[in-house]
Amino acid sequence: MSKTNRYKVFAKMTTYLYVYVDAANYEEAMSIASDIDGGEFIPLNQGIVESGDWEITDAHIEFNK
Repeated sequence: MSKTNRYKVFAKMTTYLYVYVDAANYEEAMSIASDIDGGEFIPLNQGIVESGDWEITDAHIEFNK
């Protein structure tokens, strides 16, 4: 039987959110949104359906068996 090690594998998850802003153009809307507190953003589809994406980012060995 081959020897194995245990790893803790890290992933990050992206959740898509939105906020309504009143602005004259795209640039102003982006500027206003970047200055808003994150708590004002609303999860897209309330986070229920396909709210985001994820990717594996790193792995660290926990212990040798």
